[in-house]
Amino acid sequence: MAGDNVSVKSFESSSTSGDIEIDAFTVEKEISGDSISGSFDLKLTDSQQNYDIEVDTISGSVNIPMNSKGNGGKELEFSTKSGNVNVEFAE
Repeated sequence: MAGDNVSVKSFESSSTSGDIEIDAFTVEKEISGDSISGSFDLKLTDSQQNYDIEVDTISGSVNIPMNSKGNGGKELEFSTKSGNVNVEFAE
């Protein structure tokens, strides 16, 4: 699944082997996803400080900047077996 300039209240996804890629993503409340071997690539339109982040993976890589602790206004939660999780935040 791919998208560009997406704005939603909440977003939940599940994949066995397909990737999920969204550019210019705006979410009001939460983003969550489960994957066996698919990757998540998201470019969010707001700051990392707005999110509580939880990622579980067995053998996938996680690339999320952790510059500061989020304030819990929004949730970002991913679980993968071998898929990667890549998230970029706006400055």
